[in-house]
Amino acid sequence: MAKNANILLDIYASSIFANEVLLNEIENIKTKKPLLDFVKKYNLNKLKDNTGQYVKYKKNIILVKFKSSVKVKNINSILTSYGVSVVKKYETINLYKISIPEQYVSNRDDIIKKLNNNKYIEYAEPNISIQKNRYPYDPSLDKLWGLNNIGQEGGTYDADIDAPEAWNKSIGNNSVVIAVIDTGVDYEHEDLSRNIWVNIAEIPNNGLDDDNNGYIDDYRGWDFANNDNDPMDDDGHGTHCTGTIGAVGNNDIGIVGVNWNVKIVPLKFLDSCGSGDVADAIEAIQYAADMGIKISSNSWGGYYL
Repeated sequence: MAKNANILLDIYASSIFANEVLLNEIENIKTKKPLLDFVKKYNLNKLKDNTGQYVKYKKNIILVKFKSSVKVKNINSILTSYGVSVVKKYETINLYKISIPEQYVSNRDDIIKKLNNNKYIEYAEPNISIQKNRYPYDPSLDKLWGLNNIGQEGGTYDADIDAPEAWNKSIGNNSVVIAVIDTGVDYEHEDLSRNIWVNIAEIPNNGLDDDNNGYIDDYRGWDFANNDNDPMDDDGHGTHCTGTIGAVGNNDIGIVGVNWNVKIVPLKFLDSCGSGDVADAIEAIQYAADMGIKISSNSWGGYYL
């Protein structure tokens, strides 16, 4: 499970360096230590996106990863010495969600700097805001043959993923389980409901954590944005992504997904405006890994430097 989570988090981490100037600097970094030093350096600056706007984040929450050699019993005492406390631990990757008391929030950058200088800590960073990726819903989207090529508008026919050819071989099966980590999923949608994953180890709505995974009544996923068991989509983005992955095929309804019989795990961490944060994204990824789910859809991101 830990390997799955680390792979997903490595992929996520690789997207944080979006500023072109900084990308050029990264090209010259060849070892792990200089890279960590680089991350520490730029994490302390005010974070801006590519338009020069400041990136939003929760000022009283930071993320701290301890080195693997540090014993759990020593971690609380280390954090207490900086005047901060643990909100949540992400077991799989030894990462801690940390709260800074209100009276110390103005010293957040200094606290992060001191934590990064601690020999027992691998890194400390702000809990940055995350946004859903944009997707156009224009009525003429089908004319954009460069995005989805069926030969329309003079495009080269069949310069695509060859889905119909694949369906002649197989229309997929329910052994493929995919976590959609997004704004949620409309699990009642007539073109999706048949393909929604069910946690068979959990008894629905009995108020108990039957499978002892830390989540009560998570029989169809979880809502990390609101911390409840209802991952219903209140934005539409996650449902759109889910349809592309696994809308039921050949049923005379709506569209068709790549895998007609896939099982989709709705993991909501983005709110009704399509916004979320790193900590909730990590928790959703860890949930998927802990539940043995090896594939996830992550259609979100942003500019962090």
